[in-house]
Parts: sequence; structure tokens; C-alpha cells
Amino acid sequence: MDPSFSDHSGDSQPSSSSDRGQEVDLEIVRRLDQLWPAVSSHEAGKPAELRTIGKYQLQRIVGGGSFGVVYLAIDSVLDRPVALKLPRLEVLLDEGKRARFAVEAETAASLEHPGIVRVYEAGLAGPEPFIAMAYGDGPNLAEWMAANSNAHSWQALAALVAEIALAVDYAHQHGVLHRDLKPANVLIQSAKGENELRITDFGLAKHLGATDQLRTSEGAVVGTPAYMSPEQALGLAEISGATDIYSLGVMLYELLTGELPILGATHIDTLLAIRSQEPKPMTRKVPADLRAICTKCLNKRADQRYPSAFELAEDLRRWLSGQPVQARRVTQVERLKKWCYRNPALTVALVGMAAGLVFSLVQWNRADMHWRNSQQETQRAKDEASRAQRSIQLNQLTIKE
Repeated sequence: MDPSFSDHSGDSQPSSSSDRGQEVDLEIVRRLDQLWPAVSSHEAGKPAELRTIGKYQLQRIVGGGSFGVVYLAIDSVLDRPVALKLPRLEVLLDEGKRARFAVEAETAASLEHPGIVRVYEAGLAGPEPFIAMAYGDGPNLAEWMAANSNAHSWQALAALVAEIALAVDYAHQHGVLHRDLKPANVLIQSAKGENELRITDFGLAKHLGATDQLRTSEGAVVGTPAYMSPEQALGLAEISGATDIYSLGVMLYELLTGELPILGATHIDTLLAIRSQEPKPMTRKVPADLRAICTKCLNKRADQRYPSAFELAEDLRRWLSGQPVQARRVTQVERLKKWCYRNPALTVALVGMAAGLVFSLVQWNRADMHWRNSQQETQRAKDEASRAQRSIQLNQLTIKE
């Protein structure tokens, strides 16, 4: 699939790029009144005011973010539901933001992974860009968390983050940093009785091969404050995959405790706190290993976090399988407990053998004591007999005298 934007309007090309640019700007202005009701709100479930975009028939608004609004739409050619993302007004009117919207389409389309929402098509309907993606009728992770508070085990929650981390690692391996990982950008789709997680909204993604014009400038703060890494909160231009790992740590912390690790009264307060404050200590109800994994993800220093999202997923898998995790050192007693947890059958056999050995030792000790007591009784009897014999002999000597 070619992720670049293609014109679906059917209009002929103007004679010059300058004329074309003027026509695009005029067309954008002309359509503002039409688009305003559709893109000025992202209230889920709201009916769509603009009925068609190219071959897509809009049904209702299902979500939105800082760059665009997402609709449930029907592909009239293939007769299938899609999630159609349209840019907001300020994106349409800003050349740089329109370019970033195009980069989002290109970036998302380049990633083919079951944990990432699939992009079907990116194109233009007249001057208006759109992104058509796979539609899922499930909630996002934020909605799921609100509806399932304290309803799942530690193991289930750790498995969710491990699954997300593997998708993030795939994106990193392909040179893409998401930079806005949060529960609202993870969609949940039920399939065959199990929840499948898919990352969406690459509107703030950074491609390591992007052109200089689209790189984030020094001092620009990009992302959602509560889920930003310290380097994002500082507005550093050069960031790495450690930024997404920090965001994954925030999500894990929130799943385990129901709270955010750092949260100020305002966005500015939150950004300042992330730069300087340590996360709130987690309740000791959370298993020690999971606390350690969270702490490693949320380290202020990027080089002290997991070296990759894959390593984070692997540490969560180690904990799920009862193995020692890399995030903290464990005692020999803890190692023994984890070994017993991983090998229950062998543990039972060894415990049985040990119990049998103890029982045998007890029985041997009892038999040994019984034998010793018998020997002592026999010796005492012999001594008594000897004394009695000597007494008789003395009595006989006395009588003779």
C-alpha cells in the first residue's frame, strides 16, 4: 500500500503549482463551514454532519485527539466499516501540521503488526487529507480501566503491558518512536474470547529517518503531560526509545495502582514535577517485582531504564513465569521459592523424598535408642546377676568360718 496522499476528488491538475496551492487554500476556506460541525467536537457517538469523504460514508464520531477527529465510516466500495481520521481545522490551515498529518499516515502505514492498528489507505478528498484505518468496536484501555477497576489479577495486568511493549518494540525496530503512549491510544478488541490490544494515533510519532523540517525543535514539548518522560517534559529534541519505555511504565503503574505516578494540579505543574520529582511510592500490595519493574521504567535517567521495550516485555514474562526479574536482585530464599513455583511436580516429589528421609531417620533413631536401651537393660541384668553371685559366695564363706 502506498501511504502517500493521493487525490480522490477526480479534479484535473492545474497548470502550475502556484495556482494549485491557491486553489487548495480557497477550497479549504470554502469547506470550513461544512467541516466545522464535524471536527470541532470529538464527543464519541455524535452523529457525523459531513456525510461523505471520497468513497467513505461517515456514520458517527468515535474519538479524537489534538490533530484530528476519528469517525466510524463505511467504505462504499468494499462495504466494510473503517475508522476514518480527518484533520482538525487548525491542521488544515497550517502547512506544517498538514505535513505532520501526512507523516502520521506514512508512519502508521509502514508498520504491520497485530499490536498496531492497520492503515488501509491515506488520501485526499479534494484538499482534505484523511486516513482510513481498521475499525474496532471495543473500548480503549482508558475506558477499560475505568470500567474494570480492581477486577483483574496482577498477572493479567502485567500481561497487558507486556503485549503492548512488544508492539512498541516492533515500532522501535522500524525506526518509529510513538511519543504519545497512553491508555487512550491503546484500543481493545475482543476476538475468540480474548482481548487483543492495538496501538493507535501516531500523530506525534517521530521517525528516525524524518527530514529536518519535520523534526521536533529544541524546547518544544510534545505529548500528553502525565505520560511524558522527563526528557520530553524538558523539551529535548533528541530522544530515544527510552521515552516510550517511560510511558509504558506510567501505564503499568496506573494499571496496578489506579493512580498516576506523578500528577500536578495543572499541565504545567505536572511537567515541572516530572522533571524534578520522583514517582509516588507504590502500595506494598503490589508484588515487589512489579514495583521494581515500574521503578526501572520510571527512572529519571533514560540510560537507567530498560535498554529496549523487548527487555521490558521479557522481564514481565519472567515475572509471569515465576522467574527472577532483571529489575532487582533477589535473595536465595526468594530464588528457591520461585524455583518451587515453576516446578511444582518436582517440588512435591522432592518434598516427599525429604519427608520420607526424615521419617526414616526418625525411625532409625528410635530403633537405635531401643537397641541401646535393650543393651543397657541386658548389661544391668548381668551386673545384678554378678552381684548376686558374689553375695552368695560371700555368704558361703561366712558360714564355713
